[in-house]
Amino acid sequence: MALFQFSMRAFACVVERTSDAQGSFARISEFLQNYEVSEHELAGFNPASGTSIRSIFARFVADESNIARSTREKTTTYAAVDFDIELEAVDEGEAYRGGTDALDLYDFHPGFLEGYNSTHGTFFDGFTIDGRGAWSATSLGDPLPEPAIAPLETL
Repeated sequence: MALFQFSMRAFACVVERTSDAQGSFARISEFLQNYEVSEHELAGFNPASGTSIRSIFARFVADESNIARSTREKTTTYAAVDFDIELEAVDEGEAYRGGTDALDLYDFHPGFLEGYNSTHGTFFDGFTIDGRGAWSATSLGDPLPEPAIAPLETL
């Protein structure tokens, strides 16, 4: 096994209980600005998904591909997000599968969203990863370097 850095641009589908599309963009940008999945979340996620992920880091991408659609009750925003996932894998192909599985399976827990909403004055209802873009998987080497063994001295 080696340690890999898996990077992918994906589209998050974020639903918020508001008809304010412009304000929703600002809130989502803040929500996803340098967001790191906690070790506690990963400790529950890895056994459930069969992955060996060490970290997931997300950054909101402010570009023209972001779209918000509003009704009277809610705004659904498709936001470009760059994900960096560090995980253990045998090769690049397994790193790709592990990274994409993580994005397919990862969803913000409703309890987390409720806590975030009450702290930040937002109204997020749901967050899922919908689309995928370009990706790369780069080997970072062995996850746990072998300890150096000092040569035995002879008398």
